Amino acid sequence: MTASPFHAPWLCRLARVFSDGQTPLYAVGGVVRNALMGLPASDVDICGPARPEAVVQLCAGTAVTARLRAAHFGTVELHLADADGHHMAEYTTFRVDSYRGGHQPFAVRFADTPQVDALRRDFSVNALYRPLGDDPDALAEVIDPTGGLIHLRQKVLHTVTPDPDLVFQDDGLRILRAARFQAELDFTPTEALLASARKHANLLTEIAMERHRNELTRLLTS
Repeated sequence: MTASPFHAPWLCRLARVFSDGQTPLYAVGGVVRNALMGLPASDVDICGPARPEAVVQLCAGTAVTARLRAAHFGTVELHLADADGHHMAEYTTFRVDSYRGGHQPFAVRFADTPQVDALRRDFSVNALYRPLGDDPDALAEVIDPTGGLIHLRQKVLHTVTPDPDLVFQDDGLRILRAARFQAELDFTPTEALLASARKHANLLTEIAMERHRNELTRLLTS
């Protein structure tokens, strides 16, 4: 069994900065999913309702260095160094995305809850939120707006919406991501997901070749 990433000293220090500022903070996505499966996580994604400029202000004067990376998307890099080395987590403000094809949303609107934020994500098992606080041993109930915990137990891959068309029509790259997660996690995609992927396969032509290559490389090494 892999040690919980939520006990990492650097992440606890980072979470304490937000807790001291009375600002909610959540781990989201693969780090939560893999921890529940007893698997290691390659990176740590965190999120919350605080806007990017508020996060920078919150971290000022603390051990955490905040760097705006894409403020219009709500993204801030949080850097922290300790005896174990340099650590980085990507923070993203809760948001709603609007697409016109391709991969990047053309417009975003910030939101205040994980229930709203979850619907911009791809698959239910990637839309799991774990509150982060001062004490990593404190009981932290995973927030699951889209049924990801059930799918995790069943080893099923499905989108955050009952109708997968609503997910794939926004971003064709999610079709390749579905294939990768099927290979990496040994999950079975639902029939509805497979049918929607076939229906929207033409959207793969809108994705930059570098992104194709990255997903296919990760798929082939799974």
